[in-house]
Amino acid sequence: MTEQENTDQGKRNTHPEAIPPFMEAYVNQQIQDAIHRYDESQSKIKRWRNSWRSASPLTKGTFFLTAVVTVATISYAIAAWRTLTVMRTIANDSATQTQKLIDAASQMKDAGWQFKGSAQGIDGNLANAVGKLQGQVDQMKQSAKAASDSVGIAKEALQISERAYITIGSPVLEGKSPIVIQLPMLNNGHIDATGAITTLIEDTISLTEKRKIEGHWTRLHQGSAPPSGSGLALSISTTGPSVDPESIGSSKQRLFVVGYTTYSDGFPNTPLQTAPFCYMAVPSLDAKTAQFLLCDAPTMTPIIEKEIGYPNNYVESNPYQ
Repeated sequence: MTEQENTDQGKRNTHPEAIPPFMEAYVNQQIQDAIHRYDESQSKIKRWRNSWRSASPLTKGTFFLTAVVTVATISYAIAAWRTLTVMRTIANDSATQTQKLIDAASQMKDAGWQFKGSAQGIDGNLANAVGKLQGQVDQMKQSAKAASDSVGIAKEALQISERAYITIGSPVLEGKSPIVIQLPMLNNGHIDATGAITTLIEDTISLTEKRKIEGHWTRLHQGSAPPSGSGLALSISTTGPSVDPESIGSSKQRLFVVGYTTYSDGFPNTPLQTAPFCYMAVPSLDAKTAQFLLCDAPTMTPIIEKEIGYPNNYVESNPYQ
């Protein structure tokens, strides 16, 4: 191909081809529709402007109020959305913190059960220790009580072995009408008896006439009574009834001498001791004199007291006792 031919070909390519009629009509219609829509929008804007200009103040105020409410509503919606977003964030954080608290509480619960188990173990060991200690304390108490009882027994044994121990010996009759009754007071202990007081009751009855002849009682204050083992013995003497020892010896009369001596056994803080006595005069072997036999003091003393009208019929003791 020559250069001339190339130039002619280039010129032919620069001219556009002809547009088909149906496409041209379609394009023109679209342009006309766009122009129509633009004209309508402009017409609506003009009508709105004319309507706005001719609108009453109330309508304009309502419009502005509606616009303000719309803006406020939108602003509130935006603020509410933001608040909701923040609340969701906080809720999520709270849920996370709550879960952490739940996890911590669960851990504390587990630790509590472990502590409870340890505490129960400690309580069991402590209870065993307390039980053993209580057993030791009980044993110590028993030992202390046994020791105290031993001391008490030893003290009581010492008091029994060393205390003053008074007995009243068999009476002796002297003289006639009235007779003198003498009773030996014996301290068989190892220390002095103090505060000795003897209540002596005598009762004479007639066996032939079946009646009481006479009865009296007296109270004798001896004071201190040393141990008889030291060679010192006391003699209690008092004026007796108007009886004849020979009458007692011949079984015509019967004489009862009863009573009791109260005294301190020589140890402090101990109760007064009582030494009862009861003697009954009976005929001797020669049937001329009287001899005394022991009688039951707890039984006879109340009988004799009632017989003589005790505490009446009191007589003073013999001045030379």
